[in-house]
Amino acid sequence: MVAYDFGVGQFLFGSMGQLYPGGDTVVNYAKVAEIMLDALLTIFPEADITSKDISQMYYGGKKLIYFDEAIPMINIDSLISNMSLYLYDRYGKKHYKDKIYNFLIVQDLH
Repeated sequence: MVAYDFGVGQFLFGSMGQLYPGGDTVVNYAKVAEIMLDALLTIFPEADITSKDISQMYYGGKKLIYFDEAIPMINIDSLISNMSLYLYDRYGKKHYKDKIYNFLIVQDLH
């Protein structure tokens, strides 16, 4: 099993697709949220496909274990980099580029 690090990266995607040096960011655009969700579903193909709708909220159950009032943040660059690493590990160096290209086509980023 391979562990993927979703921690601090060198750059992150900010508003309007610009790159900013630093750590985590809040996602303000639906398209960015969709790209991130598809990247997570690529890394975790066993996840429930009905979770692909970015407008839904998930509460996680009846027993509250931890609550944080801070605005959730994520490092988008690290997520996409780790998706690429996952595809490389899963499909090998001959085929992972095709999977990345297909991801870009689906996201209309090509």
